[in-house]
Amino acid sequence: MWTVKAVAFLALACVVLAGKDLDYGFQLMRCAQTAITRGVPELHIPQHTPLHFVHNASWSGHVNVVAVELNLTNGIWYGIPAWDLKATQLTEDGSDYIVYKFDLSWKTMNITFDYSLKTTEVILNQVQHGSFRLNWTDVLWSGTLNVTRPGLTKLVQEVNHADIDWSVQDLTCDINGLGPLNGVAGSTIATTIKEALNLRAVTIGDFIKDKLNTVWWDTGVIWKLTQWCQKNINATSEYY
Repeated sequence: MWTVKAVAFLALACVVLAGKDLDYGFQLMRCAQTAITRGVPELHIPQHTPLHFVHNASWSGHVNVVAVELNLTNGIWYGIPAWDLKATQLTEDGSDYIVYKFDLSWKTMNITFDYSLKTTEVILNQVQHGSFRLNWTDVLWSGTLNVTRPGLTKLVQEVNHADIDWSVQDLTCDINGLGPLNGVAGSTIATTIKEALNLRAVTIGDFIKDKLNTVWWDTGVIWKLTQWCQKNINATSEYY
């Protein structure tokens, strides 16, 4: 999930490539919206309208004396490209280090999964199948992004630091397949995920920084995306 949203911060970091002002940064963010909306097969960027998860997920463990096996399949994420960006540049143009302060927000997002749940207690086995939908409201990523510009001070361009606070105003879970437990299970899942997201700001910032440095810049994908933006930034009418 984190890799998907790294595309947005990749575009923001790309501002340093051209040595332009913040306006160009907003152009690149719109380019990123177009890229993930349409998909860029040559850069292995899939369409995100919606995004279909490539991998399934599973978990097994024990809840008291009950053995539990949970499998999640057919994950679909809706609403990723529909972000709103507010940003300011905290450093002067031409500085060795460029610092941006940003608010990246989504009014709504939804994630759906199919699931199978097997529980075993002594010799009694039960298997339930169903689906659930996570409904996110007012999702906000806010923080700062510090990027090195290539030059005499440091020849290697990289993200030095990323601070991200992730808040979710409201998160609900609609679940079916558990009979009378649907309501309780949905409420428990929603509360657990919301609390986990609102507490993981430091971890998310470090993850985004590492992804940009090791996956995008070291492999040269960032340069290819920049070239794609330059060719397509005036060729699309959806966001420009």
